[in-house]
This record gives sequence, structure tokens and C-alpha cells, in this order.
Amino acid sequence: MTKYLLLASISLVLPLVGCADPPPEPEPEPLEFTVVDSLLGGVARDTTLGVEFRPPVGWAEAESARLEEFLEQLERFNHYQRHFDFRARFLFEDTTSGGALLVSVVEHPRWSGDKARRDFELHVESAFEDSEAKRSRFKIGDLPVTQFMVSRNELAALKLLVVNPRGEVIQFDYLVPGAAFADVSRAIESSIGAISLTE
Repeated sequence: MTKYLLLASISLVLPLVGCADPPPEPEPEPLEFTVVDSLLGGVARDTTLGVEFRPPVGWAEAESARLEEFLEQLERFNHYQRHFDFRARFLFEDTTSGGALLVSVVEHPRWSGDKARRDFELHVESAFEDSEAKRSRFKIGDLPVTQFMVSRNELAALKLLVVNPRGEVIQFDYLVPGAAFADVSRAIESSIGAISLTE
């Protein structure tokens, strides 16, 4: 991912936040994903969070030094996350498309579980114009997922939020240059369809 795209992605990963009572919402419906095994890399598992997933094939896990470099860029924008603790767990990058997958945990100071997730979602929505972010809610198997599709600064992004049984909000950010999105969209769909909880 180029420096330009990294900086452009920061506003997608760290939206403006605050605290407000989230409204109730209906139960999401299941959504079928076409998972093509040949388009996926190996299984990545976080036993602490109880989640496993597969990045698109060819997307390599970043070394700790690269992850720290990525996070140093994010730290310049800490004013965007005044009320949430944002902790990165994995970073995968693709040198061919310039894409990246960042997996992180979003912690709310007051709430956990779906209430924390919904409050975070409301502030993601408020950070973008209606034409820039589209929200959907569905299930992957039995796992409820919130997805935001965002297009900004020549960057296409898919932000997915899931909640594990301990009430931790896990965030998957797929970030790809807009010109390359069509080339990797099937691999990203397969990767999303492979997300699951292990607990």
C-alpha cells in the first residue's frame, strides 16, 4: 500500500466518534457468500479473540516492524477516536493490487457487545456523506455482521464488524485502490465468507 493510500485509508479506519444511546435494530438475515478456496490464503486464527479468517491469496502478513509503521501513521489521527480504544491484531498486504486487510478490536469505554458495536456504527455513519458509505446488516452462517461499503479518495473499503461471545467488537477493514477493486473483489468476497468465531 502506498503512503498516499495509507493516509487516505486512515479516515476510513478511524471515524469520528462520541457516545450516544444506540437504537434497537431487527435481526439480520443470512447472506450467502461464494467462497473459492483457490482465492484464499491460509487460515489466520486469534485464540484470544476466538476468531479465524483467511486473507485473499497472496496477501502477506506484515512483520511487526511494518505493523508498527502502519500504527504510527494512525496515531497521528488519535483525535478521531476520542472515546474508543483501537487495537490492531493483524495486517495483511498485497503488493500487486496495493490492498490491505487490517483486523482490529474496538473497545468502548462504557459498553460491550452489540450496544458498543451499534454506537461505533453510528459514528462511522456520521463520519461520511450518504453517498460515500453504505451500511448493511446480515449473517455469515449464524454470525451477525455489519458491513460498510465506502468509497473515498480513490480508495474502496469494506469495513465489517462482528461481536464475539465476550462482547468484544472485532473489525475487519479491506482497503483497496479503487482501480484495482474489480480484480480482487471475488477474493475479498471469499475472505469475508470465511470469517468465523471459534468459541
